[in-house]
Amino acid sequence: MQMPQWDHLIPDPRVQSILRGVIGLIDVVFPGRIRGFYLLGSQSDGTTVALSDIDLIVLFRESLRADEGEVFARVVEACELLSPVRLDITAQSEETFHAADVRLKLGSVPVAGDDIRAQLPLPTPQEHARYITNWTNFFIRRLHDIPHLRASLVYPDSSDVFYGYATVRIPEWYSPGVTAGTKELAATVCWTATALLSLKLGDAGYVGTKGEAVRRYRDLGDGAWDNYVTKVYARCRGAWYYEIPQGAEEQDELRALCASALPFFNYYLATYQEYLVQQRQADDPAHREWAEEQLSAWAE
Repeated sequence: MQMPQWDHLIPDPRVQSILRGVIGLIDVVFPGRIRGFYLLGSQSDGTTVALSDIDLIVLFRESLRADEGEVFARVVEACELLSPVRLDITAQSEETFHAADVRLKLGSVPVAGDDIRAQLPLPTPQEHARYITNWTNFFIRRLHDIPHLRASLVYPDSSDVFYGYATVRIPEWYSPGVTAGTKELAATVCWTATALLSLKLGDAGYVGTKGEAVRRYRDLGDGAWDNYVTKVYARCRGAWYYEIPQGAEEQDELRALCASALPFFNYYLATYQEYLVQQRQADDPAHREWAEEQLSAWAE
């Protein structure tokens, strides 16, 4: 499979080499089966930091057979063992393409194979809201160490200097041995902003990257929270590279951001609950049923 020159897109030679190796290996294992490789996230828009992953979607032609899926998983596992940079590689197929995940259409860069982004459909606002809130709720639950959403959250650890929001819960996101960092907090805040854009703006709120979500949410002017999202993204990611800052003043700043995280997440949950109540009257029976299920689970 022909791979274009990436110097203008990916300045890091190490990342270029990893991508060429991964793409070349997958193409050899699945000859003629791959429609295209699409780079997502910070590697696709030149905003990487030290802990940035390589996010890659591999799009198979037609359908992905069960046996192919098993082989693909083993290949990805081998690539992860070899790569010094964390890899997040997922497979989709033309027949089972997840339209609700707009990142491929709106936030990716093709790095090998065909560019079919213009041909991909966009989801309905209801489909997108279901998809994006599902992931947002997953990260909120994980950040708060709870199995189910509550109408009103509490701090993960009110006795901790950062209220439990800097505790590492996904160690593979960090360097070995790291026990405190802010990547999970920043990611969850960005997912929440993305969900709020979807809930409030419908299809006008679709975004393909975290950076775009931050900019669009800031422009939305959603009370005090637009500036909060911008600060979390700029400081946790841009200034501190997801690490705990060492200076006392910066630690106080991080503590303040963590203190504000709880009311921000509760604001989202209130907005989400209002959306679910409204969707009880949706035209689509499947969406009405989904809203009822979400509200019932919440009540339990």
